[in-house]
Amino acid sequence: MSLLPNQQMDTSPVIVGVGDLAVRRRDLMSTHALGSCIAVCAWDPQTSVGFLLHFMLPDSALDPRRADRQPALFCDTGLERAMADVVRNGANRATLGCKLVGGAAVGTANVANIGKRNLLAARSWLWKAGIPIRAEEVGGTISRTVHFDPSSGRVVIHTPGQKDRTL
Repeated sequence: MSLLPNQQMDTSPVIVGVGDLAVRRRDLMSTHALGSCIAVCAWDPQTSVGFLLHFMLPDSALDPRRADRQPALFCDTGLERAMADVVRNGANRATLGCKLVGGAAVGTANVANIGKRNLLAARSWLWKAGIPIRAEEVGGTISRTVHFDPSSGRVVIHTPGQKDRTL
């Protein structure tokens, strides 16, 4: 998804599905049903350009043809695409920061430790890329909804039956 040069803040968030990615300037972004999946929320505080990536699997080598069709489904190809898109839309890679949410042990994904593997893949990729992780809420056994504001880097996490948390 591309930005328009004078894109205005929208009051309703852009919804990012599983295996999807959005790049925006100032617009709120949300993603739902984070179980073993990871949401990577990255932003440049100088330009208010950021991305929200909701990836499901740690490594595109699991299914290279599917990764070609849907790169945001996988950590490695999703982060590569997200970084290229966010920089192309005005963010400075040197000033990016990110927050991670998800990686829970839920349902059948827990059998293969997908949540842990996703988290390790994200941390490793970001470390190698020199992108600092500013905060995270990961692991556990709960599903989460994330609301992300790239103008401030603020992430609000909602879980049914619990008080909302801010990263």
